[in-house]
Amino acid sequence: MPQTFPDTARPWRQTGRLRVMTLNIWFGWFEQERRTSALIDVLATLSPDFVALQEMTVPVLRQLAGDSRLADYWFSDRDGRTFDSYGVVLLARRAPDVFSIHPFTSAMNRSLVEGVWSLPGGDLQVGAVHLESKQVMRDYRLRQLRELEKPMNRGDWSLLMGDFNFCHSFPENDVLPEGFHDLWPLLNPGDPGWTVDTDINKMRLADKGKEKQVRFDRILLAPRKPGLRPESMQLVGNQALEPGVLLSDHFGLCLDCVLEEAELLGRDGANP
Repeated sequence: MPQTFPDTARPWRQTGRLRVMTLNIWFGWFEQERRTSALIDVLATLSPDFVALQEMTVPVLRQLAGDSRLADYWFSDRDGRTFDSYGVVLLARRAPDVFSIHPFTSAMNRSLVEGVWSLPGGDLQVGAVHLESKQVMRDYRLRQLRELEKPMNRGDWSLLMGDFNFCHSFPENDVLPEGFHDLWPLLNPGDPGWTVDTDINKMRLADKGKEKQVRFDRILLAPRKPGLRPESMQLVGNQALEPGVLLSDHFGLCLDCVLEEAELLGRDGANP
């Protein structure tokens, strides 16, 4: 069945709603142009306010930044100058009030990409990460989690999302930044929410040659004041574009939130 999402095409100042999305797009060359076209379709359809994309490459970035359907988005990088062969890029409905890139201690040139936006009722910080890959690099991930705690403390609400490269059952969960809550189990209790799932993703199975089910991709929230209420979260890209071709070797996440202050403004007629 096709996925359905609430209609949030209008910006948060009009709807009182906020949508964020994260996806590791997979830098593999297999059907890359087809998958990138599908990604643009997904972004145009879901119309998220904030997007975190990992494993971004210059060819894919150029295709996204050059598409008229994404012309209204601010890109943290439009030409690959902030990464080497691949990296993390943030998209948003408008430019941030503050923007920073914080390099991690990393053998893979990983960084935290984050910005702060002034919204009705408070400041929202959005951070995007692709933590160190491979299970043997756990010590790097542990250090990166500690390194991001200070810079991810700048908003009334801080959202941290991306490919964490560890599942909810891994030891790294013991050092998640203080005050951050993993939203998937809160919004989908009992659903494992595998974002890497070779039972479904036959493209990944064909590429890697081994079975795997883990929830590496996360959206975390640190609410430091009331006003931003997570409402629902769904997987993105978990249906085949055609036999053997999916959006990525990971599934993405789409989170819908309610901005309670904006809702009140809308009801009062103060927000056109």
